[in-house]
Amino acid sequence: MKKKMFILAAVAMLASVASLQAQRLAFGLKAGYSSTQFTTDNLSIPTVSGIKDDAGNGYLVGAFARVKLFGDLSLQPELYYAKKKGEATYTFATGTETQEIDINSWNIPLLAHFSLIDLKLLRVYAVTGPVVSILSSNTSVLLNQSYKESAKSSNWGYQLGGGVEVWKIGVDARYEWGLNNVAEGTDDVTFDRKSNMFTLALTYRIFGL
Repeated sequence: MKKKMFILAAVAMLASVASLQAQRLAFGLKAGYSSTQFTTDNLSIPTVSGIKDDAGNGYLVGAFARVKLFGDLSLQPELYYAKKKGEATYTFATGTETQEIDINSWNIPLLAHFSLIDLKLLRVYAVTGPVVSILSSNTSVLLNQSYKESAKSSNWGYQLGGGVEVWKIGVDARYEWGLNNVAEGTDDVTFDRKSNMFTLALTYRIFGL
């Protein structure tokens, strides 16, 4: 009898701890669309007289956590894989040539999450904070020559956005400004390239908060 009482007490204690953690911690998945605008500056390539950058479509997929700090403020770390695509059209005396930019990276934002409206089944929030992108692969080609060796292994950005959650399903929109170069030229080909990205993602909160 005492053993059963002890087991029941232990189960009740674990349930209460799990309930408390669920009030302060959440975990979920996210996936969505991205539009990346690469900007190329300080271009110095023999025979090239100009360049035009165009946005490209990509995607992202990953996960997020949310840790309640105090009041309406939470910490929201994330990890997601993103495909960033774009185009750069170079102008020569004899015509133009288009470069397909294709960069894949692992992205780790560390965001401040502000709850603006919380009606339990309906939530509106804002997020902001830095993000580091770690290069996974770069298949971009510059004037028919690979420039993977000039791609940066990591770079920093800053995100600002917000979203709406209904029950456990949400829509999240953000803009990301690149703070340093994702790639640079080498030898007689020199340029600086940054990336700015808009994302629109669906989220699913598996448990918590």
